[in-house]
Amino acid sequence: MYQHILLEKKDGAARLTLNRPELYNALNDTLCREIQQALKEMSEDKTIKVLVLTGSGKGFCSGLDLKSVNIKDASVQEVVQELFNPMVKWIRSLSIPVISLVNGPAVGAGCSLALAADMVVASENASFGFSFVKIGLIPDTGISYFLPRLAGSLKAFELLALGKTISAAEALQYGLVTSVVKEEELYETIDQLVAYFQTAPSIAIGFVKKLVTESSDNSLNAMLDQEAVLQEKAAHTNDFKEGVAAFLEKRKPDFKGH
Repeated sequence: MYQHILLEKKDGAARLTLNRPELYNALNDTLCREIQQALKEMSEDKTIKVLVLTGSGKGFCSGLDLKSVNIKDASVQEVVQELFNPMVKWIRSLSIPVISLVNGPAVGAGCSLALAADMVVASENASFGFSFVKIGLIPDTGISYFLPRLAGSLKAFELLALGKTISAAEALQYGLVTSVVKEEELYETIDQLVAYFQTAPSIAIGFVKKLVTESSDNSLNAMLDQEAVLQEKAAHTNDFKEGVAAFLEKRKPDFKGH
């Protein structure tokens, strides 16, 4: 079905793998549209509780495949709006947690894609490249939104204006990643996170994502109101009833996601 991605589903978990390893998973028209289609598929599949986004081979994503787009002939605005932006919008609109598994270089739009996730787990050998200005372009694919909120405006300007590439350790220091693990422990760490979300109260997790996503653009009063609204909805789920019962009975809860 797909040419440049792999989409695997098992026991309520999905893994979307960018699959152009010979080009470090550089983004061309086909790959972007397939990512969009896969994310749309995730939004419609109510059995999926967590999505892992990663790249095949030695890298996560090297950004735009410059050989696939003739900048002189193409409308760059259309490329960004039709190919890149929808990927980020889908990631943020999904009600399930999205985990970026950064196994190598994440560059340009590829870096933006990684940081759009809810959690970012990076190999100690991973790197993050903010190289847009190196070819005379500006940041896109949502990085101007995510980076200042994660690292602060001063650090964001430095990274973007100087076109820096930073290590996974530096990314952790600046608050860009959730954790950095040894390469040999990377997939075990991801499996543990996936296992947690497979058995977590998925409606509550979805509400957590919604609150965190909306918080940076809302006032305290607005967030207090939103918390109250979503808490009311969470309190009417079977998962809440099961959570209370398990607490009182001193056992592990068996959440069903409804």
